[in-house]
Amino acid sequence: MRKGAVAPAGRCLEVDCECQQLQEDTECGPACSCTANCGRRTTQQGLSIPVRLKRSAKGWTAEAGADVAAGQFVCLYVGEQLSTKQASQRLQHYDSVPGGANHALLVVREYLHTGTCLRLNIDATYRGNVARFFNHACDGGTLALRVIRTRGNLLPAVALMATRSLPTGTELTFAYGPPTPSGTRRCLCNTEACLGWLPQA
Repeated sequence: MRKGAVAPAGRCLEVDCECQQLQEDTECGPACSCTANCGRRTTQQGLSIPVRLKRSAKGWTAEAGADVAAGQFVCLYVGEQLSTKQASQRLQHYDSVPGGANHALLVVREYLHTGTCLRLNIDATYRGNVARFFNHACDGGTLALRVIRTRGNLLPAVALMATRSLPTGTELTFAYGPPTPSGTRRCLCNTEACLGWLPQA
């Protein structure tokens, strides 16, 4: 079988294929010889389930349109990639809006084994995907963030993975930050861990 050929289970069969040496949070990409069907390109296939949007007391709410398995990839958090300076300026702008602006600026800090902190700033407020409608939950939510690297791409991506099995109709949520006992905007997650306020950036 040629290098990069894909097994029915989605794994490359060749022992010398570069896919075999990738770390857990690294996927195949432009630097690999395998095809788009490779099982190491899970987050590059778009939404893995249908997502339904509806209005609620929270505003927009997103629900799973099909059953989701524990650990399953749901979608990437997509938006404008910003520098830390640009993200700070955007947050200042959003905070200056009377009553507070509804924004979808996600800040993810990843601590590398070298002790360095990598900060990803993704603003989906004006340009993004359905993940911008996933609400906060103080108990950690039904989804967890995971930083994914792709061979051949400089910037990593942020994937949303199911924290447990989710039946159809389950609200898709994740923690914007730790629960906080004070703030400027009320939290409506209604989980036991809720302290009443949305986390602040």
